[in-house]
Amino acid sequence: MALIDLDQAGIGPAAADVGSLLARLVSTRVVDGTDTGDLSAAFLDGYAEVRPIPEAQALVWHTSAAMLAEVAMRAVNRVRPEARPPG
Repeated sequence: MALIDLDQAGIGPAAADVGSLLARLVSTRVVDGTDTGDLSAAFLDGYAEVRPIPEAQALVWHTSAAMLAEVAMRAVNRVRPEARPPG
């Protein structure tokens, strides 16, 4: 059995989905101090086995966009105390 959440399904560049995951891993590293570098590398290695990794410039852009649109905005919209800076 599997659950597929189609709430945000759409057509677009693969870099947007890859950047979204990378942004989530970066935010975890920033908020928790958890080293997510190995997870990022493992994901990209596995992705590369299935299809070409999007161009680096596109990944940087989409990861940055996801940091703002998905991570930073959710920290404010959903009041996630753990996503706020200390102090």
